[in-house]
Amino acid sequence: MKQYTVAVFGSSWVGKTALSIQFVEEAFPEYIDITIEDTFEKEFEHNGHRCQLKILDTASPEVFDGVRDQYIKYISNNQGFVLVYSIDDSSSFMGLRELRDQIVHVKETLNVPMILVGNKCDIEEEYRAVSTKEGETLAKEFKCTFLETSAKRKIHVKDTFYDLVRQIDRLERPSSLSFCCGLM
Repeated sequence: MKQYTVAVFGSSWVGKTALSIQFVEEAFPEYIDITIEDTFEKEFEHNGHRCQLKILDTASPEVFDGVRDQYIKYISNNQGFVLVYSIDDSSSFMGLRELRDQIVHVKETLNVPMILVGNKCDIEEEYRAVSTKEGETLAKEFKCTFLETSAKRKIHVKDTFYDLVRQIDRLERPSSLSFCCGLM
């Protein structure tokens, strides 16, 4: 069984754990304590094969900034990262550039499977602090996929993790087949 590992990074209260739980258990937790570190696993079918996805739900940088390099090093070279911010919290968005730079520095490559996620897209428009356009622009700078999600409403949660799995596969076996099949 092929195994994938991804780490979910972002500030406190952006919904990292809620996204992970929604993907693995298909449930929205009404209350979550601050996460120190948690691991979730889910088996699924991908390209006709059974696979297992291990999700490392990391502590917020405000809690354990000193161990972030350890998380990044833990994720092997051909695995990926979910960078999460909340669309109603501009400070959670602003810290992602530094985080992405740290990942690239530790991995010593720009070619890292990564997805930028603006969570809580189900909130009222008047509470939005980060526009969709800002998220798209940052993702273009990072050269990664961008999605707006809602763990509460199950919007693009599966897409987030499955896109990252496809990115990991492309990195392991780059070919014209990926391009012709619309996976790029």
